[in-house]
Amino acid sequence: MIKSENFGHFLKLAGALVLFNATTACNYGEPQVSDTDGYVSAEDDRWIKREFNVCVSNSIRVNFLEDDSLNELAVLSNESRLKAIQIISAGLNEEFGKIGFRFHGFNDCDNTQSDIAMTFVKSEAAIVDDFGSRGKNVAIGINAFCQDGKGNDTNYLDSNCLHNVALHEFGHLLGLHHEMNRRDNDERCPLDQTTGEGEWSSVQIGHYDDQSVMNYCRVFVANYRNHKLSLSQGDINTLNAIYGGIFAQAHPEPGARLSSLDDIDFQVTGSGVTAFDVKFGRFESVDCDDPSGYIQIPSVDQRMTGDFLKGNFLSPSDNGQGNFRICLIGRSLKEAQDYKNYTSIDVFAH
Repeated sequence: MIKSENFGHFLKLAGALVLFNATTACNYGEPQVSDTDGYVSAEDDRWIKREFNVCVSNSIRVNFLEDDSLNELAVLSNESRLKAIQIISAGLNEEFGKIGFRFHGFNDCDNTQSDIAMTFVKSEAAIVDDFGSRGKNVAIGINAFCQDGKGNDTNYLDSNCLHNVALHEFGHLLGLHHEMNRRDNDERCPLDQTTGEGEWSSVQIGHYDDQSVMNYCRVFVANYRNHKLSLSQGDINTLNAIYGGIFAQAHPEPGARLSSLDDIDFQVTGSGVTAFDVKFGRFESVDCDDPSGYIQIPSVDQRMTGDFLKGNFLSPSDNGQGNFRICLIGRSLKEAQDYKNYTSIDVFAH
């Protein structure tokens, strides 16, 4: 565990070395202990509403950049199109309705204004154009790998595959990132797309959740076994934290390199966050959900500079190499982020 007297020297504010301790007298809400596990944007891209009008487009609105052959509209009969829409609409409202979200409409985009446009494509994959409220378009591939649980390939309309894929993609549109790309995946899901460095512009909340619908391993296994996915408790708690709770967001992005040999610059933000607790340590040993060792910072107004050498986390014998984690607890005047729901960003010194 990191000693607070060493940790205080890790932080600089506006060029001056400052030391805060855990007993700083501030009238902020006190953290509680619960359990939220997720991977979300470092930006504030939450929607300001929970009810969405979805339309179905007859044109390509989001491209699979790596392969133009995937950017082809699916040719569906009216019966198949209506059945696919019913499957997706029912699944989205059943699952995301648990957090108070509603999706309605699903009429032709040519005849209506919408918040989100959905397109059916020939691809085996599905894609969104961005995360959270920055995303307006989703392409759903109708040739995804679907089986009946007995090793036989099956049509997407005769399995739970379409429901599972739509749940995952609309999770992106609500602000969730790929769970298996978290640094604390620990290779439990071998489908990490980032070679262990995490996704850009995202922060981790709580621990890794192998049951998340945002985890490729869970989606692929469910499609193979023809299981119908539900949001994990971690998914539900994370969305509740994003759309109603308080949690710290932070910059730089995960995977950021040092601003110099032994310094890292970062700034804490977050809707309603006016102060924060922070703890720093080696990635493999720091325990973010342990309340001890946190330092309370009474303002989020200025960028912080972390000095690894002065914090005794990086020694000259390390030759400038090490993996580190910054743990954060956001605070407002009335409430605080739960310790079990901590935010973390990871820093690589190479």
